[in-house]
Amino acid sequence: MRPIQPWSILTLVLLILGLTPMRDSVAEATTLRLNWQDNSPNESGFKIERLAGSNYVQIASVGANVQSYTDSGLTTGTNYCYRVRAFNSSGTSSSSNNACATAASTSVTDSANTSNTSTSTTTTNAPTTTKVGSSWGNYRATMKIRSTDNDAIGVMFRYQDSENYYRFSWYPQGKSRRLEKRVAGTFQVLAQDTVPYTTGQTYTLQAIAQGSSLKILIDGKTIFSVTDTSIAQGAIALYSHYNAGSSFDDVLVEDLASGSTLLSADFNDGSSRGWTFIDEGNQDGPSSWSASNGALTQNRNIGSEEPGYLGSYALYTEGSWKDYRVSLKMRSHDDDPFGIMFRYQDNNNYYRFSWDKETAGRQLLKRENGAFKIIAHDAVPYVTGQNYRAEIIAQGNQLKVNIDGKQVFATTDESFRGGRIALFSSANNGVVFDDVLVVDLTGSQLLWDDFNDGKLSGWTIIDDAGTAEGPSAWSVYGGELIQKSNIGSDAFGTVGTFALY
Repeated sequence: MRPIQPWSILTLVLLILGLTPMRDSVAEATTLRLNWQDNSPNESGFKIERLAGSNYVQIASVGANVQSYTDSGLTTGTNYCYRVRAFNSSGTSSSSNNACATAASTSVTDSANTSNTSTSTTTTNAPTTTKVGSSWGNYRATMKIRSTDNDAIGVMFRYQDSENYYRFSWYPQGKSRRLEKRVAGTFQVLAQDTVPYTTGQTYTLQAIAQGSSLKILIDGKTIFSVTDTSIAQGAIALYSHYNAGSSFDDVLVEDLASGSTLLSADFNDGSSRGWTFIDEGNQDGPSSWSASNGALTQNRNIGSEEPGYLGSYALYTEGSWKDYRVSLKMRSHDDDPFGIMFRYQDNNNYYRFSWDKETAGRQLLKRENGAFKIIAHDAVPYVTGQNYRAEIIAQGNQLKVNIDGKQVFATTDESFRGGRIALFSSANNGVVFDDVLVVDLTGSQLLWDDFNDGKLSGWTIIDDAGTAEGPSAWSVYGGELIQKSNIGSDAFGTVGTFALY
């Protein structure tokens, strides 16, 4: 009989069965079930081994073609680790990877690989799927991605288990950029095109799931927008397929369900109630603010040549908030600065985004104790008379500016953690603001990981069953999460490896 080959063995999955509720609503289990995929063509059976101290000892054996074993009578609160070996009359194979789980917790520990097969652990009742990770409903997942290979990279979202999730994959070698779903193990393409990525280039990827609406954005531009009701909630995962040069960074997940509207002003009633007009410029004043024709306008050339280009601003005085998103329409019929002030505490302490055509530049600056400091800037002018959709996001120490859905600035600053908003004009006698919306972001950040701590805390590494050239090789290096193995599969759905949160 041919000897058992190390490559012929198995993918091992741990499942917790026999769940009973505890008083604190945490699942308790005294029974663990192991499931594995039988890749061996000539085994006589399988040996099940459990870790005892520092060594694995055999606790049972099962016959040929059996793919599960239930270990019962376990101690609540104890962590158990297992591995499986195939055997026949010629000997015993190398072991599978280890799989570990704690009998009284729904948390998951993924062990280090010990062979070229993949192992995952789970605390689910489902008999054939791997289910771990968070469970969120409506959210926006934003991250930076880069590949030095030419194979698939992307994100999985609303991940429920290994058989049910949405996935965006970008695969230049396969000439595809796809939004797809996997439901009950079956893949279906929801949207696709043939746009490749540039090897070595960093992209900002967003996956937005809100109700039945699913959107994918690259560098602020929507590439796919579909509706689908198959999966309502689930975790996120970072995906790699035959890609030995996958890189991920700055992963942010924001809740879209809990954000309440703090301010909505379309000025259609002709009223400026709640807004206070403040002049600081020492030339060509006073200002001329008015709510007319469904917008808020300022039509006087009031300004200043002093540092900071002081002018006039409309301060909203009926709300002072901490973490929020401001969006609005704005345009200028002049060529001088205009923009938005946010986290305004007083006239000497605030952030401001301003846009100038005459000197061709956008600036994100702060005024702290009366002194101005530029945080970020570029040399892009605006087009006179053109409407722009501006968005300011202030959340914790993170500050972001988007124009027409594309990120302009993203930085961090600790100076101000809350304050009002204001609409700004300097030496600009033709500025128009409309549809001002402020949405609360307090408590809406579900996940933020820039990997600067060098750790993989909270992430579970899973190698899909049926992959070749594994195991995966995930690590945190240089403030990024990278995957350097060529693990993948030619099967439909291009399964590979993923880091699940």
